[in-house]
Amino acid sequence: MQRHESMNNIIDTIENIENINSDLIIIDYQSKNLCKKMKQFINLVICLFGNYVFWIILHYISSHLYVKYCTPWTFLGFLQSPFTVAMPYCSGFRWVIVEGSNIILTMWFVLGSWLLSNFIKK
Repeated sequence: MQRHESMNNIIDTIENIENINSDLIIIDYQSKNLCKKMKQFINLVICLFGNYVFWIILHYISSHLYVKYCTPWTFLGFLQSPFTVAMPYCSGFRWVIVEGSNIILTMWFVLGSWLLSNFIKK
């Protein structure tokens, strides 16, 4: 009789382990699915907004570098500026500043249009 009860206990334990294991598989699948969806969302955000963030940073840095290296706020900088603005790096800074401004302006138009279209729908 003892042996029969211990066999039943073992069988019950194995069934409990199988139930726990199947629950863990379901949880693991759900967490993997959630992680996959989060990665897709993060990639979408990076693709949509990463370009704008990159241009904002580039525009900010170029603006400060242009003032520092091409048109310094000193009397000597004033005298040097007609010569330094023709330098290739100053032309590059100006190009980044202008293109960055255009891209940032476009970003605001796109964002404003999207917000306006969503408000009109509701």
